[in-house]
Amino acid sequence: MFNQDFQVADVVVRPSLNRVERDGQRLHLRPKSMEVLALLATRPGQVTTRDELLAAVWPGVSVAEEGLTQCIAEIREALGDNARQPSYVETVPKRGYRLIVRVEVIGN
Repeated sequence: MFNQDFQVADVVVRPSLNRVERDGQRLHLRPKSMEVLALLATRPGQVTTRDELLAAVWPGVSVAEEGLTQCIAEIREALGDNARQPSYVETVPKRGYRLIVRVEVIGN
């Protein structure tokens, strides 16, 4: 997963601070939501299954899929995204999720 700051489209993501910077605002994500976003960012354009996300973010822990769904909702809210007409995170029915924007690591 990303440990460095990165950018998804026009949004700056700072994993070490659990922060997203969009339109001059600093928005905080819960740590698990940031882990989900960081994992998706390692595979832009590719589907990451729910099982892969659950195993990576909650290793060895039995978590209801609602926990993942809440993380995705929080990510979408922070990015200013819409589930019905996504610009950032697309739901792939019966499979998982994928980032549909470019991802760039920000040099420090």
